Amino acid sequence: MNRYPGIAILSFCLIPCIGAAKNDTSESIQLAFEATARLKMMDPQKEYTLPVHGIEQTGYKEQFLRQRDADEIAESGLSSGCGDFTSVFIDELKKYGTESIVVEGAEISVRSLQYRYSGHSVVAVPPSDKTDRLILVDPTSGRILDEDWNPQSESFEAYGSTYWIGYMGDIEQYPAHNSKELQELYDQTLKSIPSKILEEKLFEDLKKKLNQSSHTTPASAPR
Repeated sequence: MNRYPGIAILSFCLIPCIGAAKNDTSESIQLAFEATARLKMMDPQKEYTLPVHGIEQTGYKEQFLRQRDADEIAESGLSSGCGDFTSVFIDELKKYGTESIVVEGAEISVRSLQYRYSGHSVVAVPPSDKTDRLILVDPTSGRILDEDWNPQSESFEAYGSTYWIGYMGDIEQYPAHNSKELQELYDQTLKSIPSKILEEKLFEDLKKKLNQSSHTTPASAPR
């Protein structure tokens, strides 16, 4: 499995894109956060009628996963999950001349292995003063996860969990366009994890669950 089909952007776009930026990177990120903060997560128990590439569709939250474009998401003010936050965030960055890439990962946990449908989408942005590191941003939570992220990393941390990267690249080449394809992406990603790493992370996950048995469980990342 080619984990980074769009990774070429890192090798030829960092320096030119930084030079072309109209806003300081940190300023662009904050402006993009303001746009994603206006989105409200859909109620999974409620039906919605929303445009999908110009055609109105009616269905529940899951039906709209990874289907609408950034303008449709922003205009509706509704998000079906982290992918919608990512889409709007990246679209906003483009308005300010700031390039970025999608980083999609499958959660390494017992639950994820059982259902093959737990993951998270974040965004990597080249900073203004470096070319070998990236700023890892979570548009869903409105937080910067890492200001000095190594693009060669095979995983990232969010919501108290580890996510193994299954795709990193241009949003235009993102491989999942509906809930079925998203689940397939997570399934393929989980299968690509080296067995030793998988065993170690699952052991950590089990220990964490035992330690938290008498406490509130951390929120899961919305897809």
